[in-house]
Amino acid sequence: MSEWFSQIQRAFSTKKQSAWGTALVNGSMTEAFPFKGEAVAVPGVALIGDDEETGRGHEWPTDSVVARLESSLNLSYDLSTEAAGYLLAFAMGACSSAQQGGTAAYKHDFTLLAPATADQLPYTTIVEKLTSGIKKKYSDMVVDSVRISGEYGNPRLSVEAQMVGSGKEATSDLTMPAATAMNFLPWGGVSFKYGTRDSETEVKTRLTQFDFAIRNNHLRDLGYQAGGGTERAQLLFGKRGFDFSFTLLADNTSTIRDDWRAGTEKSVLIEITGALIASTYYHKLYIDIPNFIITSLEHVKVETRNAWRITGKLHYHSGTSKILSAYVINTETAYLGTEA
Repeated sequence: MSEWFSQIQRAFSTKKQSAWGTALVNGSMTEAFPFKGEAVAVPGVALIGDDEETGRGHEWPTDSVVARLESSLNLSYDLSTEAAGYLLAFAMGACSSAQQGGTAAYKHDFTLLAPATADQLPYTTIVEKLTSGIKKKYSDMVVDSVRISGEYGNPRLSVEAQMVGSGKEATSDLTMPAATAMNFLPWGGVSFKYGTRDSETEVKTRLTQFDFAIRNNHLRDLGYQAGGGTERAQLLFGKRGFDFSFTLLADNTSTIRDDWRAGTEKSVLIEITGALIASTYYHKLYIDIPNFIITSLEHVKVETRNAWRITGKLHYHSGTSKILSAYVINTETAYLGTEA
């Protein structure tokens, strides 16, 4: 990483904004997750001009004005309970938190925000410091997508996300917080269960890779309202979707191929455990996919072994009234709170 990029810092908040266009105050910007890669916040500027007009006596444009502003940011981290908690809270939209056994551990249950509750996911504020003289505050930022993945040979898992916003930007005077202590979730802490609901079988010894993503498909163009100026006035989530695939070494007893041919719905439970917090409570990420159906099965080679590359889609589960749920255990006390 170049020296210039090493100066970049970002400040986040576990809180959501109370209103669109109202940035969080400095006192709420307490998180600073160390990140991977060299992506920075991108202010999008769309111009309209007279390029296609004729009658000026020459072929050259003479005027351009700003028509739309946008802000976006791609995030990449080694998977930790801190990064996972923050991104899943804002990506899924609903969270309930509870202290565990009187210890420093808190469990955060995430569910998908119901459209009947709100048509916008929670939005928040991010401050990015590019250099000592360039520090910008971006408000109205939402998580458009989040992806969690892992693969054998890499002891750490990954979480990536794309955030988009209204285009509202301001100079910030925030004193950047110290880097957040990250509690990483290792490949060696993965439990992966597949099978009939409530009797899933542990298959972690055959797992070589998994990749899971939530897509909120925000209606970006609809955010620019008539009479609303150059910034977005809203960011409604669209028809949400999921991407899920994993690879299992083939064995003599697996029913994967039969499940695919029959279109059988199965359950997948992913549990990733990290360091001890206190008592019997560990840093943890848990993803519950109650109804999964295989849409593609590919025979692949992993090293010298036969394996199945499995891709599928999620179905709504009437028993749980959910298509997906997740929880994180860490030492953060709450997500999606509002400022007093």
